[in-house]
Amino acid sequence: MKATIVGEVAKIDGVSWCAISSIEGFIHEVEGAPAIFLEGIGSLVPSLLKTADLLLSNIQLGEPRIVTLNGEDGILVVSTINDSYSIVCKTEKGANLGMVRKQIEIASENLLPLF
Repeated sequence: MKATIVGEVAKIDGVSWCAISSIEGFIHEVEGAPAIFLEGIGSLVPSLLKTADLLLSNIQLGEPRIVTLNGEDGILVVSTINDSYSIVCKTEKGANLGMVRKQIEIASENLLPLF
């Protein structure tokens, strides 16, 4: 079931891959790329969320729901599922980021009861 939900996000036009990442930095349920290529991303996600949390708490905006990291070759979108897992995907430049965020939000809600 988790793989199906991740696969639905990965099918969105402009999404290169989608995966579930644990707070320990491990990648689970990858669709669109071999898991071995995402090891670096897995280790980045916990620190990315922690940094966003610290920044938002400094300006009293609460906890991050979706964190977006823009790069030269694409965009990394991370959404927390619960305290232990996040859904992360990489999009190509020019992807419909609003639609991707909406689908990741839906996927996070659907994944929550499975953890």
